[in-house]
Amino acid sequence: MIRWLAFGCALLARPAYADPWAERWGQFLVSAELPGVLAQYRILDALAAGGDRDAACAQHGAGLRRARDSLPFSPALQLAMAGCAAGDTARAQAMALLQAQREFLLRDGRGRSALKPIEVVTESDAAALVEGAGWTPLYGRYKVGAAGGSLPFVAIFLDHDGVERQLYFDFMRVWQRLDRDQRDARFPAYLDALTAQFLRGANNARNAAAELADISDRLGSGKIELDDASVAIERLALDGHLPAAFELLPLCLVADDSACLKSARALIEPLAERGLSEAHLVLALAQDRDGQSRAAARHVDHAAKRLGKAQADFAYAQLAFSLGQDGRTPLARQRLERAARAGSPDAAFLQAQVVAPNRLRYWLERAAKAGSAAASAQLALAAWRGKDAATARRWMQLASEAGDPAGLALMALVAEVGSNQVPPDPERAYRYFLRAADAGNAGAMRRLGRAFLKGELGQKIDLVEAEGWLLSASARGNQAAALALGELYLDGHAGLRGDADDGKSIIEELAGGGMLGARLRLASVLVQGGSQTDIDRGMTLMRKLDEEGQTTASFRLGQIAQFGHAGQTIDLSLARSYYLRAAEAGHAAARDYLARLLYAGRGGPRDRQAALRWWQQAADAGWRPAANSLAWVQCSSTDPAVRDLQAGTRRISDVLGKAPSPNHQDTLAACLAASGLFDQAIETQRAAIAGTPGNEDITDAQRSAFERRLALYLKGQVWTED
Repeated sequence: MIRWLAFGCALLARPAYADPWAERWGQFLVSAELPGVLAQYRILDALAAGGDRDAACAQHGAGLRRARDSLPFSPALQLAMAGCAAGDTARAQAMALLQAQREFLLRDGRGRSALKPIEVVTESDAAALVEGAGWTPLYGRYKVGAAGGSLPFVAIFLDHDGVERQLYFDFMRVWQRLDRDQRDARFPAYLDALTAQFLRGANNARNAAAELADISDRLGSGKIELDDASVAIERLALDGHLPAAFELLPLCLVADDSACLKSARALIEPLAERGLSEAHLVLALAQDRDGQSRAAARHVDHAAKRLGKAQADFAYAQLAFSLGQDGRTPLARQRLERAARAGSPDAAFLQAQVVAPNRLRYWLERAAKAGSAAASAQLALAAWRGKDAATARRWMQLASEAGDPAGLALMALVAEVGSNQVPPDPERAYRYFLRAADAGNAGAMRRLGRAFLKGELGQKIDLVEAEGWLLSASARGNQAAALALGELYLDGHAGLRGDADDGKSIIEELAGGGMLGARLRLASVLVQGGSQTDIDRGMTLMRKLDEEGQTTASFRLGQIAQFGHAGQTIDLSLARSYYLRAAEAGHAAARDYLARLLYAGRGGPRDRQAALRWWQQAADAGWRPAANSLAWVQCSSTDPAVRDLQAGTRRISDVLGKAPSPNHQDTLAACLAASGLFDQAIETQRAAIAGTPGNEDITDAQRSAFERRLALYLKGQVWTED
């Protein structure tokens, strides 16, 4: 799809209106309701349907005033008020209010890009804003695949100098904010659903712009074939929808369909004769692909008369590059570099992506200095990885101030982890993650999901919040978030929209796509399933993963063989072989389990020294159960080659300081008793039996074992086992 340029527009400076309009905007969002807002717009249809303007204004004037009071910032309603005003004074007052609305809606650079769109309610507001400025409207289109999951509407018009310009509008975000009755409304996933609902409804209502967006969306997500999309878009183009004509020709080039190309060119050539820059650009694309680079260059130059040289050059290069390597012709490369050198920030950023790596930083810096937030974010990331915190913060600040999703996410990450000069600030990180997520950063959405799942970033555990953010990230293709969401559903928590069956479906889909973590989780789910068919599928998948060298699968197969899970026969020798395979590849838990079998001589010969080595390696890797096991045998064994009271006591004390638990206290008590410190051993063992506050309760079997050891310590005896 074509990614459109963003052009600035002149703003009229009348700051006296700024605060009052901002206040009224806020009051509207607090008090208005979505159904009421949509109902109010029927008044515009009623006015437009009347042949006699004066009669229509007289008939619907009261309704118009009520509608305007409900939406005080609406350019469409205000323009209608001006059209129905009686007398020059009343009309001048209405136009003055429209001017004030324009200034409010366009201030702070709003409308210049999809990152900072103008927030109004419907397409009629977009048209009224252009018309109220005295500009000449050309056409409008919805931009599919925008940041944040919304659906910006792009209005293309001629300004007073005859230059083609664009304004971005975002109706979906306003509708999202108005739907306050639904808790889900604040999540980006809700915005996705709202956009899809709008597309379906508008498509059914024969809104050509929405129908084109719906086709483009379905084509991008693989829900419709290229040939079917071309036929549907050609129908829209033949019906006179200009953006459809512009979309058709690139699709024909991708499909390499000569009949389609012939039809597309016949539709576009008259539009080029009218001077529409986009028509010239797509014709240039077709001619460049045919080897007619000079003719193509002439079309780009014609587009420059409406857009300006830099904008036309960049627009052509980006359109050509969107077709893949086949579109990266000498003409496209030449025009891209020319636009970049002329100061276009978007061109410089794209140039940075296609030049040799040794020129990457040069073009990124040019793009950032020219105003590219994306380039600033990329430079910030490079500086942060290079341990240059000061430079990273400078670029991050520029990117985040422009609302760039990646820049905001970097600011959040830096606030979370801190640096040598600045301590971590979880609450500040949370605020930045929220902003980044709202701007469309899927990684930020996933981080928010984890924060509510684990109670991090200063937030309390809230599984409904976690579900909303993980679902939002999943909708944007973040597979790690989708896997976490599947796990959340498999846990079977009440109050969520999804259940265990949904979790299994999510993981099956991810596994079908080849995601390793999902394949491993699916194998485990199937092995634990109730039907023999699921168990057999799970075992087959687990063995395949083991053959591929996936250590987690090898470890899980070892557990199945050791404990007879999934209806399998217990085979300790087989368990040893699986554990050894995983242990040699570095799997810490497998080293621990293998050491236990070796130490006890189960499933093969006893080898205590090998067990000690595996435990030591697992403990060195941070696996606390192995450190506990090693400390236990060092304090409880009578074998001089194993027993080491000082090392065992030091090791378990360190583990207990990091992770208090009854099991660790039990081990420390054994070490203390072995060193003759019975009073301390008794106190520690009683604490283990009582359970450590904030940690797991002990089982009946643990309690019985703990009490047997306590009885020995009370008699001044040590616990030994070999």
